[in-house]
Amino acid sequence: MIKPSPEQVCRFPADSRREAYLSGEMIGAHCWEELLRFHVILFNSVSNTSRVRLVGGKMDVIIAASSASDSCSILRAMPSLRTESKAEGNVHALVSIPELDAERTFESRIELEYVTSHRSFELDKTAPLVALAQSNDSYCKNDKFWETKDPLIKRTSERIRGSSRDIGEFLPGVFAWVRDNVKLRDPQPNRLGAARAIRELIGDCDEMSDLFIALCRAANVPSRRVVGLFYHGRKTEPRPFDWHAWAEVQMSKDVWIPFDPSLNYFAAISEMHLPRCCMGRRSDYPLRRLTWRSHPDKFPTLNDDDVEAITVLPS
Repeated sequence: MIKPSPEQVCRFPADSRREAYLSGEMIGAHCWEELLRFHVILFNSVSNTSRVRLVGGKMDVIIAASSASDSCSILRAMPSLRTESKAEGNVHALVSIPELDAERTFESRIELEYVTSHRSFELDKTAPLVALAQSNDSYCKNDKFWETKDPLIKRTSERIRGSSRDIGEFLPGVFAWVRDNVKLRDPQPNRLGAARAIRELIGDCDEMSDLFIALCRAANVPSRRVVGLFYHGRKTEPRPFDWHAWAEVQMSKDVWIPFDPSLNYFAAISEMHLPRCCMGRRSDYPLRRLTWRSHPDKFPTLNDDDVEAITVLPS
């Protein structure tokens, strides 16, 4: 989906390597200590297009994925809000809209600070494939965009698994298959899903991450989707960022390893990735949602994109 310049992909500090043992698993984590701080402004506009006053409204906005919950903080919010950790650990901002007159607009602005760094992981090559998940694991199931029961997806996953002795060989095989066989195209408005991606062999970050997830799940490897932003910083484009999607694989109960086949990040994530929402129990999940106590004839509308601005803060 995004084509960053080589210096953006490869700008990793060479020192400050440290090993981490996560949840008792032998998974080496390389953390580069050069951090980036982003100032992100989310602007939401709710328009009442009905002819009646609305009461008892609530706007629910996902502001940070579970993997970013410790590195995201609210600087300012107007009006005030409260936060809550909900499904899959995503952090939600909850804004009350007591009432909204007919043909009027309600506005909310949330200013956030994200702190990011480049991280890469060394997989435990002794972990057997069969030990990763039970067959009824919610992160292995078939879903709308992850068609694990599709014959071609099943055959491809089985072929990769058949030539892999362990997870340390299976995941590189799946990653390489998606990266090398699916042609990356410019962002598209419609998400195709894994079954179409494996046949058409073309897609943006959505198709590449969905196919990676489906191939993993077909082999009983628990995985999920991450939706967020990628900061490319190009001044020649209207915005210095793009919406982006990548995948994560669960290696133990609380350990998720990132994989981004469209940008060629294997078991790694860059300081340019800003994760906003994790979704694995469902293949699609709204980042923003409106609920009302009243029932209008026409439901209020939200602005198309709530990301108003992103800037890099000085260190």
